Amino acid sequence: MDSLAGNTLQKKNGDLIGAGQALKAVDVVGLYFSAEWCPPCRKFTVSLAEAYKDLKGKGKPFEVVFVSLDVSKEEMKTTMDEVHGDWLAVPFGDPLVPDLEQKYAVEVVPTLVIVKKSGEIITMEGRRDVSKKGAAAFDSWQQGKAATSESDDQ
Repeated sequence: MDSLAGNTLQKKNGDLIGAGQALKAVDVVGLYFSAEWCPPCRKFTVSLAEAYKDLKGKGKPFEVVFVSLDVSKEEMKTTMDEVHGDWLAVPFGDPLVPDLEQKYAVEVVPTLVIVKKSGEIITMEGRRDVSKKGAAAFDSWQQGKAATSESDDQ
């Protein structure tokens, strides 16, 4: 994925892996901007972890990359240990975090940006998609489109 190319990601167990290697068999990536201090983030993280587990159990080519906006490495670790799925993360303090935040114009958390392997944005509304459709949202993402629209909220 272009946005992560040449960077190192962290596994839940703390091990580091090159982004290219970690994402080579993945068609769709969810960039998850979140923080432990954010109550809506903690709630949504549970839903995302359930959808992720379901997708991985079905062998779907999907991966989540956690982009932590936590204020400390300890907060990030707590969140990853307690509620995350077995997904990847940008290491705490990595200069890639503000770069991604700016590139995807993230203004609020939680934000789940769904992108193609090429880095092209599928939807900025991954949070809404997962909240409304759960793991079923993946089928739309794989076709390059959002699973829900604003009209679904009405």
